[in-house]
Amino acid sequence: YNFSRENLEKASIDKSEDELIRNARLKAFEMFEKFPVPDFRYGLSINLDASALDISKINPYEPIAKSSLKINAPKGIVVEDLNKAVASIPAVREHFMRNIAITNKFDAMAAAFWQSGKVIYVPKNTILKEPIEIASNIKNSAFMEYLLIIAEDSSDVSIVEDIFSEESNAISYSGKLVEVVVGNNSTVHYTTVQNLSRDFFNFANKHVFTLEIV
Repeated sequence: YNFSRENLEKASIDKSEDELIRNARLKAFEMFEKFPVPDFRYGLSINLDASALDISKINPYEPIAKSSLKINAPKGIVVEDLNKAVASIPAVREHFMRNIAITNKFDAMAAAFWQSGKVIYVPKNTILKEPIEIASNIKNSAFMEYLLIIAEDSSDVSIVEDIFSEESNAISYSGKLVEVVVGNNSTVHYTTVQNLSRDFFNFANKHVFTLEIV
């Protein structure tokens, strides 16, 4: 599949994405082109072999009708498509793709080609007794997500994320970027549970940004 700037820009225009989103995609694409496929090492002797994953075979434009990103949130929490939220919630425009560090090819690919973008917006003074539930049911051969969570001042929320897939003998890929913006005097608890098949490559970059108390 052609990972080209022209195709990426055309796809963004066809979806009527905000210029802020389109520019962020194109900036990430420039990094995607420059970064090599990384070698991963954890500790002194544990390596992750990504040689079985052929990026050239990933289709970033594969329809996501098979996969889904569902968010179940209590009343008062705003859950919105990213493109709509950028236009309607000023804080989204302020924080979108501002705090996350893209340091490798997989993060850059997710930032450029994510198929599902969501926003969870928690208004100030919100104290939740029930958790916000996120379910990612991945059935596509490649599924990339972007999630922005904004918890305004004096809020307290818990987020439970469940990522799962069916058993398959085919190589599958999941890329996820999460930005969590925590306001003054606020607390966010974030937990992820994975139940993915053995032939699944899952790369997630989650970054928490705390606003300065003024």
